[in-house]
Amino acid sequence: MQTNVERTELLAILEKNREKHHDLYLVAMEQWRDQVVEELSQFTDRLMKGDKVLIRSRLPVPEDHTDDYDTAIQMLKLSVDDTIELSEHDIEEYVMDRWGWYASFAANTLRYTDGRQD
Repeated sequence: MQTNVERTELLAILEKNREKHHDLYLVAMEQWRDQVVEELSQFTDRLMKGDKVLIRSRLPVPEDHTDDYDTAIQMLKLSVDDTIELSEHDIEEYVMDRWGWYASFAANTLRYTDGRQD
C-alpha cells in the first residue's frame, strides 16, 4: 500500500522523532558513562588489593541513529514536491518511529533510560 503525505507534515514528524531519539541517546550515554566509571572503580579497588582481575565490560555502548533522521530530513528539505508518496514500510519507520534498527537500539540504549522511550 502507498499513501501520500504533505511534505511539511512529514518533516515535522521526523524532526520531532529525531529530537526524541537524540535526547534518549544523550541520557543513555550519561548513564553508560556513570556505570563504566563505577565498574572501573571496582576493578581498580580489586587491583589495589592485589586481586587478579579480568577487565572486560559487558555494558553495551548506546547507539545513536540521529544520522538516519538527518538523512531523511535533508531529503525532505531538498524535495520540490509538496506531497511525498510513502510505502507501508516508510510509514512504519518515519511516522511510527519503528526503524529496522529499533530492536538493537532498545537493547543497547534504552536499558540506560529506565524504560523511558519518550
